[in-house]
Amino acid sequence: MPKAISITFLVNMLGHLKFMVMTALTRLVPVHVLTASIKESLPVLQYHDFLQNRFGKHEEEDENKACAVCLDSIEGSHEIRELCNCSHVFHRDCLDTWVDEGRVTCPFCRSMLLPPKGNLNQSSSCGSGGDGGAGADR
Repeated sequence: MPKAISITFLVNMLGHLKFMVMTALTRLVPVHVLTASIKESLPVLQYHDFLQNRFGKHEEEDENKACAVCLDSIEGSHEIRELCNCSHVFHRDCLDTWVDEGRVTCPFCRSMLLPPKGNLNQSSSCGSGGDGGAGADR
């Protein structure tokens, strides 16, 4: 009679697989090169400029926007980075620290920070399109 595979076993195996893949990736590209590339590809702008460009409006006082990394509010004068793949925004320093720790996915939705290989030349698409989500619409 065949033995059943438990869900715990599958979750553990997926965890090991993720570890092996991440280890292989860091051997192919040095971490400092990857983090520098991510930071160079993500635009830095002030939050009020982001709101003006994206929505054509200024920051509204009653909207509660928070950075998903530090959980502090994002205000109009704060420098932010907008992610190209998902359009979430975070404080510049928070996302830089996130990337410096070797994390390569969005802190909110876990999409990759760098666009797929074929879309690397489309860095200008960061400022347009997407769902307009600020990493703070929680």
